[in-house]
Amino acid sequence: MLDIVENSSNGFNVIRGGMSYKHNDLRDMSLYKAYAKFERIPVFANEPIFDTMENLTDYSAVFNTAVGRVLNMRPISKTYNLVSHQSAFDEQAKQIEDSNFDDRRVEVVDRLFEDGKKAHRTVYFTDLKHDINSRSIDDAVVPRIDIYNSIDMSWAFQIFSGAYRDLCRNSLVFGGQKAYHQKRKHTRGLDVPAMIGKSVLSLEMFDAQRDLMNNWARTLLDAESFAHILRNTLCKKPVKKSADYIRPESRPVNEKLLEYLLEQFFEESKELGETVWAGYNALTHWSTHTIEARGKENQKQHDIRRKRQDEVRDVITSPDWQTLCEVA
Repeated sequence: MLDIVENSSNGFNVIRGGMSYKHNDLRDMSLYKAYAKFERIPVFANEPIFDTMENLTDYSAVFNTAVGRVLNMRPISKTYNLVSHQSAFDEQAKQIEDSNFDDRRVEVVDRLFEDGKKAHRTVYFTDLKHDINSRSIDDAVVPRIDIYNSIDMSWAFQIFSGAYRDLCRNSLVFGGQKAYHQKRKHTRGLDVPAMIGKSVLSLEMFDAQRDLMNNWARTLLDAESFAHILRNTLCKKPVKKSADYIRPESRPVNEKLLEYLLEQFFEESKELGETVWAGYNALTHWSTHTIEARGKENQKQHDIRRKRQDEVRDVITSPDWQTLCEVA
């Protein structure tokens, strides 16, 4: 835990290793605007033979425009996905405002470390307390979403959601339960909106259907059974000829999508075990992770996401999925 050691007049608190700021506005980015606004700048190396400076085009330094200095860190490559703290938290604010949590009271804690290179935001939904010990009405935790981000390659982009008292960056939570946790390196494939979307969806389900979520979290689901469900639902290609009506079991399967979802199931299972909850998170990953659809003409990301969410709903209401949960 970080202890406050000094208070500042602008509302920011100096803590060990950095600064923090508590407030109640998801759109308030004051701490990041004041201390952490970044841009890439060229890196030059001295060429001693010709006494010239060469631009290292594959690498960039990072300049903090908020405080007017170059950060003391290794140059970042052109493939490094420089995700600013403010852009990530703006996206989170947007998705929370668009969710079932839009009318909930929140408490936000922003933290910055190491000259702004690292950030941690916690959003508490203060009117959604959960009891974690029925023997004591005071033993309750507040549902929350935590995001960790860095711009110097030291932290992966990491997001947690659930009802827990505290957490460590090694993924452990204390006094409660995670609904969702993922971390990704800052590569070109990092899809911040998708990860944030999954955290919000998981927390919505945790809050609205906690018993169902807990049931899914303890119901075993192996990859073969998950693949069977997918072949009969989401991955089954549309009917194109009359024979498919007569023999629906012969309808072709979208093997590429099946492989994608199974790979994601294995990824989710590392954190959640081979469970129905891991299968559900693999499905919601696909429904929110629309980065691979970008660039297609006449397609809007929010339309793709809405269509995929409807298709996921069809999977979890299918007879195969329902039978799996009933026999658990």
